[in-house]
Amino acid sequence: MKVDFESSQTWLKSMGVSNNPNASFLRESYLGSRKKIEALLQNIEKDIKGLTVHDISHIDSLWQVSDEIIGDKNYLNPAEGYVLGCAFLIHDAAHVSPAYTNGLTSLTNTDEWKDLVGLRFKGNNPIEGSAEYESLLFDVARIHHAKQAKEITKISWKDQSNDTEIYFIDEPELRSVYSELIGQIAESHNWSSEKVFNTFQHRKINPPGFLNEKDWEVDCLKIAFILRTADAAHVDSRRAPSYLFSFLNPQKTSRLHWLYQNKLGKLKLVDNKLRINSGSSFNETERSAWWLAFDTAQMIDKELKSAFYYLCDGGREPLSAQSVLGIESPSSFSSYVTVNNWEPEDTSIYISNLPKLIKTLGGSALYGDDETVSFRELIQNGMDSINAALALGYLNKDEGRIKVTISNMGENDLKFTITDNGLGMSKYVLKNVLLDFGNSLWESSNVISEHPTLLQNNFSSIGKFGIGFYSVFMVSNSVEIITRRYEKGNDETGDAWKLTFEDGLNERPFISLPRREESLRRHGTKINFIMKRDLFLSITRKEKVDLFLHDDEEVDIPIKLDSELYNLNRILAYLFPASEVTIETEYNGEREIAVSAKDWLSIDHKTLLDRRFLTPVSTWRPGLFPIYDDGDIVGRLSIEPFGFYTTNFNCATVCHRGVRSGKIYGLNGICLTSKNNERAARMDGLPNYPIESWIDWARLVTGEKPDLNQNCLLRLHPLIPENDLMVWHLNDERCHLKDIMSHLENKIETLIHDGGIYYSADDEVSEGAFDDYFIQNKNIIIAPRTIDMSSSEDDRIIDFISTLYNKPIDYIQVIKDRVSDFYRDIQFTIENRTVGQVNGTEIMRDVIVILFAK
Repeated sequence: MKVDFESSQTWLKSMGVSNNPNASFLRESYLGSRKKIEALLQNIEKDIKGLTVHDISHIDSLWQVSDEIIGDKNYLNPAEGYVLGCAFLIHDAAHVSPAYTNGLTSLTNTDEWKDLVGLRFKGNNPIEGSAEYESLLFDVARIHHAKQAKEITKISWKDQSNDTEIYFIDEPELRSVYSELIGQIAESHNWSSEKVFNTFQHRKINPPGFLNEKDWEVDCLKIAFILRTADAAHVDSRRAPSYLFSFLNPQKTSRLHWLYQNKLGKLKLVDNKLRINSGSSFNETERSAWWLAFDTAQMIDKELKSAFYYLCDGGREPLSAQSVLGIESPSSFSSYVTVNNWEPEDTSIYISNLPKLIKTLGGSALYGDDETVSFRELIQNGMDSINAALALGYLNKDEGRIKVTISNMGENDLKFTITDNGLGMSKYVLKNVLLDFGNSLWESSNVISEHPTLLQNNFSSIGKFGIGFYSVFMVSNSVEIITRRYEKGNDETGDAWKLTFEDGLNERPFISLPRREESLRRHGTKINFIMKRDLFLSITRKEKVDLFLHDDEEVDIPIKLDSELYNLNRILAYLFPASEVTIETEYNGEREIAVSAKDWLSIDHKTLLDRRFLTPVSTWRPGLFPIYDDGDIVGRLSIEPFGFYTTNFNCATVCHRGVRSGKIYGLNGICLTSKNNERAARMDGLPNYPIESWIDWARLVTGEKPDLNQNCLLRLHPLIPENDLMVWHLNDERCHLKDIMSHLENKIETLIHDGGIYYSADDEVSEGAFDDYFIQNKNIIIAPRTIDMSSSEDDRIIDFISTLYNKPIDYIQVIKDRVSDFYRDIQFTIENRTVGQVNGTEIMRDVIVILFAK
């Protein structure tokens, strides 16, 4: 089916711009690449049976779908249009044999293939050519195609006519600049929205020199979200035309995809919502296809809302399409995608949908491959329960305890038991709140009926999303919850219950009464789960330690110990570095305290800083200084020298209610925030103290360490501009401004250079000679030059300190003002003067000359 993509507004406003030779160059390159992919995709129906249309017509249609998603905005420049178009071309191209060096059969060597063989066939490969084999190949290709898409930009094909290499992008300069990026964006359509955001939020590619277009910056985040939303939203009849539907006669789930897409018309943007509708109704025998259409519309709606959120969060203009019309309920959606002689029922309340929802949105899809999340979420749920018990008077101050026990379960498995003495849960909470994915007890009206007066006692929870418990299934398929409520719940026969997941999310969990020997003696909750020993012992070694050290720092070599208790204590100290509750551990009868309640206030600097890492690395840094808010210590921090703050390991850890919840660059140590995370991943926390707290802290740091690294002083100085810090240089020595003023007494003139004196291409000496032999003249004042770190360039991470003040200090103006206050009849001029020499060759620079009256 031919699609006129060149008439789309997305094309016309980007690569389709006329009368521009650079746009024409990109356009011709794209059309050349399109011909190759068109030929490649002709194999798709043969190689992967059952797919809806994924040939060139699907790719061409994405331009028109993008029109409805972007709206009337001038959203893309020609370079961005080129990158988007090329990502369109290859994002689904890895469904065919030529996209792989050894054909589709190479998929049988992938981890995805082996995992599915183990799951479905107990490790026995199906016979090649059988229905089972074809089904498995289909599924693995669908899983693997996004990862392989980026490889298409790298591989080449042999031109049999002249024995030359053919590349996806012919032009070497375009291939060099954009091919890797195109491949990564193409792959990203199968990532989570969060990963897309984290990967591309700072990725903006400057225009290459050969295009000679200074404004053609490529904003990768925008392009990635256009690709994923357009691809998700292309579900109309062009992907399932009637004639192909009849010829191919797809079966099972594929048939449902063909059926519903065959009935859908092109989507339309209506008041920032996409309208999806059908030309004909779905009858009773087509109900499954209708529900699949509804599920797909919900997925599209999710993608649009995620794109809106992350684009806004990244400071970009959002796309026009922000949701799907009528998605609020099945009955609302049926007003657009109509049904005949049956009524769509709202099944959202049923627990039977829970496994699918969790696998889609929970676990690794949200948290990535960080297995520590399971410990964090389960233990912080216990902390919430303890704090609620304290608020209601069922625990006295300092009675709250969490205990984590490890038991051996054979050679390869460990059993973890996390026990708290909090409020416990009723049967209703187990069934209707805990199992309601996305429903947090503390954030819903259930808390009022379950725990009357709790909200009147200034209780606030750490958990707020209602999904954290399900992170346990990232590491375990065998989970038990045993709980005893502080008193019987309403209309309940008992106060103790057990919830069991025998096979993870593959089967429905069941509720029972706990056996006498496993029940808790007092209120609280106990969670048991089984985890592979090797997985647990590997957690603390996933971190890549890449430390930048001070000159006066010492570092110990990482110690890799296969010790269960050692690993557990490290994980807990890492996750809860400022815990408000004591966390105990036990293994083989050996008991320890991993973290004592609020011990971060008193432990030594080395121990506190060591909690920043999972990997066992001990560092010593001079000087952690307390920061106060309303008289309470809310942090113990040091400042990092400029150049070191961009590493993930030389940064301060932010804690909310004692739980690791974020990091700030440019500082080191531990600090608290009273503001809860806005995202379930819990890594966006920032301190929220008044500016006066930071000013007092800066005074304390500079007072205790007046000779602190100059870059540190320069970053702190705008917080305390009235303080005279040692940031000036005179005769190659650091000094204060008062020293400069003393030096100026009885002077006729003096020279001031703005910033350090470095090699210039205009110097009549080599750079090497300058670096080795430059001798600066005496009596030249070196005024510090403040680097503006309040904006991000390339991948540089914004220094947190720079966000606290309005503007940096203009040190040249400072010295001018100070001199003018003390001396009359002075003149300031800018002249080119000798500032030093290299082996007798004078070095000249523009300097500020201060002339004093005789």
